[in-house]
Amino acid sequence: MGLTGSVERPQVMLLKDGIDIGQRLAEHLVSVEYIDAIDNEVDGLVLTFSKMFLAPKSGDKLTVSIGFGAILDHIGEFYVSGWTERPHDGIMMVRLTPVDFSKALKERRTDGYDNVTLDKLLGIIAKRHTLLVKNELNDVAYTYKAQTNESDLRFLHRLAQEHYATFAIKNGTIIFKPKSLNEDRTSLPQVFVSVSDISDLSIEYQDKTHYVSGIAKFRDHSTNKTISVQEGEGKPQLIIEGSFKNIAEAKARLQAALNKENSGRVHGYFVATTQAVIAGAILTIQLEDRVESDLQITEVRHTIDHNGYTKDVTFSR
Repeated sequence: MGLTGSVERPQVMLLKDGIDIGQRLAEHLVSVEYIDAIDNEVDGLVLTFSKMFLAPKSGDKLTVSIGFGAILDHIGEFYVSGWTERPHDGIMMVRLTPVDFSKALKERRTDGYDNVTLDKLLGIIAKRHTLLVKNELNDVAYTYKAQTNESDLRFLHRLAQEHYATFAIKNGTIIFKPKSLNEDRTSLPQVFVSVSDISDLSIEYQDKTHYVSGIAKFRDHSTNKTISVQEGEGKPQLIIEGSFKNIAEAKARLQAALNKENSGRVHGYFVATTQAVIAGAILTIQLEDRVESDLQITEVRHTIDHNGYTKDVTFSR
């Protein structure tokens, strides 16, 4: 399954402790597949080679750059998570993730956290695994938060779901971001593409109710009264009920519910070749007769092989 003739080969640089260990494997590299997603626990990277060899050890930390031809893009630090040998096909696939799963991130634990903000809670978990934190939900606080027979990875995923946030671990950093595009987007990268520069463009529009306000109701056990918290004014109005511990938690859950209900009205996909696109960026598409703006790139699947370098891009609003 090797590459022949004058066809350009996919390129990869694998640095371990500053030493390029990928040089001896370059001529055998068949393809690179890389998933960059804003709402994915970990990105995935698969390197396929046309030769069996002694693979790096599980847990080995590698700095990875990929590209096609002479230009390489640095994509971050990854850990070897496993590999697959397929002798009859003459290939070997090495899998990498940006998290070392040989550590305790997947081990179940039981713990409780009193009077803690989300930012502090993420910091506690990050410290356990030598990770950094980038959190954009700075106004979230808990009177008490329980982690019962639950891994830190699963716990983080649950916290993100509760607040309708994206959760990912990239380059040694726990990342929490609101999914709603109503949040401050000044720090987000901007991507502009024209319909003539991409292929296979598909945009799906869904007729969903847009809630302009909401009410969260819960029972205050100290007074035995029903408490209502409202966000916004007017109709349609979303009403939720739950066992919230206080007004702050009810308000946070209500805002998350409103963001969730009001999102997902537009979904789409396209294939790019030369455009620089990254997950999380705000996307504008120039169509023949109009402009679609305020979209967000949710996932980019990079594929590099003897056919070239393509990026399968999904987006939503």
